Amino acid sequence: MNLSSFYEGGTGREPRRLYSFIEVTPGTGSYSWNDYNGDGVPQLNEFEIAVFSDQANYIRIFSTTDEYVKVFFNQFNAVVNFNPAALFTNQKKTFLDKIQHLIFRSI
Repeated sequence: MNLSSFYEGGTGREPRRLYSFIEVTPGTGSYSWNDYNGDGVPQLNEFEIAVFSDQANYIRIFSTTDEYVKVFFNQFNAVVNFNPAALFTNQKKTFLDKIQHLIFRSI
């Protein structure tokens, strides 16, 4: 059995993104607009992912600016490898003999 893990963290800079929502043909978008404050003006915090496809009337697009912001990132990976054939390499019994021996031994 082998266990490998990897952790990486760091900082960087990336361009600031400006999000906007565009109305599309009903049912072809991904977002819906709910006028929470009742002013009739779409605002960024009033858009959410549509629950039903017939409410999906908006898509979200973003454009980058020439202003950069600091970002932080983390990444963690873990891998476990198990090789059962390594248990039976130096013995003359076959794998089925070993299983049969374990079954009858436990009865």
